[in-house]
Order: sequence, then structure tokens, then C-alpha cells
Amino acid sequence: MTDSRVSPQEFITGLLRANITDPNATARAAAGLSANWIYPDRPLLSAMVDNENNFPRISVTRMDTSSLGDIGMGGTETEDSVTLLINTYTIKTKPLIAVNTVTNESHTFASGTDEYALDETPITGITEVTGTLSSAAHTFVETTDYLLIDNDSDGRYDSIDWSPGGDNPDDTTDFYVDYVRKLEGDTLCEYICDECHIYLRDNWRTATVPTLFDYINVRKSSIMDEIGGRIKRCELQIKFTGININD
Repeated sequence: MTDSRVSPQEFITGLLRANITDPNATARAAAGLSANWIYPDRPLLSAMVDNENNFPRISVTRMDTSSLGDIGMGGTETEDSVTLLINTYTIKTKPLIAVNTVTNESHTFASGTDEYALDETPITGITEVTGTLSSAAHTFVETTDYLLIDNDSDGRYDSIDWSPGGDNPDDTTDFYVDYVRKLEGDTLCEYICDECHIYLRDNWRTATVPTLFDYINVRKSSIMDEIGGRIKRCELQIKFTGININD
């Protein structure tokens, strides 16, 4: 299959749709909304704001195109640069949305050691801890048996602490931690926008060759307000250079 006359914004929209996870996919589907949440245009926010399941939303639009000159060799091809604006929109009143979920992360309990660093931080909350107690499978209870703590005092939860005085796993047995990171508003908006930048920064060489080259982050993610502060917008500007075959 060969793409024909695909604009840069459509091309990048396709890449992001295929590679950026929609953190609100479950609620969006339950509300009967389209699974598509990334579009090569700017959404009509005033028509969307009353349904929180419309968010988050990403738009990819063209800001500027300039020609760097003919390629030569008697053809019509030119080397052009294009600047794209990637906007991520979230709703301020939207409940916390999970952006990372970890299941059954394994740690070995050692008697006399209370604190165990979890692998994927920062963490919003622990959802379940299971293991072995008195040689039987057991589900442990938060605040009674364990706590989620900020071990390095950087303001973000990162470790499980078995010091409350309740039940502990049997010595030298494995316990398993399920936990989640949730975001909302500004932080969710910026997180998704940064995910777009990270994907394009790390993958454009293999994903876009020979269509586009020279990825540049013109302006890093910046938070803006929309519609009286009800909508949060994160703006990312990127620039590519490519060959325009002029057909």
C-alpha cells in the first residue's frame, strides 16, 4: 500500500494514533464515543466541553511551511520544512485518569527490612498486595499491614513500608504489588503532550523515513487555559524537513 498526497499533519496524526495510548479509552467506549481521539485539526471545544469523556483530545495542525529550494536534477521536487502544532486538551473537572498501571510486581520479603522501593515511580496508590502468610496465600491490608510512602522525601510516593505492625509476608517469600499512577488537569495534559514528543523524538528516524527528516522540538510543552479555564491545553511545536514531490 502506498500513501498518496498525505499532508504532514495527517501523517503525524496516524503515527500518534498508532503509538500513543488513550488513557480514557474505557470510559470513552462506555459512553459510545469514537475510539479516535487524535485528529489533524483543531476541535470545536464549545461543543465538547459538557461531556468529559470527550477528553483527553489531541490535535495536529500545520503552523507554517517554507521551501528550502529545488532538489535539482531537472525534477519538480523541493526540500521543504513544516512546523506542526500538537495540542493536547484535558478537562479540568475530569476525575483522575490512570496513565500507568503495574500488576504483580514481585519483591522478596526479608525479616527486619520494612521498606521496598517500587520499580515505576511516581505512584498515586497501591491497589492490591498479595503474598504468603503462615504458608497460605493472603491479601494484605493497606494502613493495617503496609503503607505507601515517599522514601526519598521528594514529594512523590515510591515505596511500600511494612512497619505499621500488622501482618507481614512470611520471611524469604515473594509478595506482589499492584499499583497505579493517576493524573488530571494540567498534569495529565502535559504528560500526554510529552508522550507525543518522546515518541516522535525517539522514533521519527525509523517511522518517517524517507517521508520526513530532521525532527526539531521548536517549543517544549506549555500549559494554556481554554474556555474560561475549564479546558487545559498543552502546546507542543515541532518541525520537520522533507521532500515535496509536487504531485
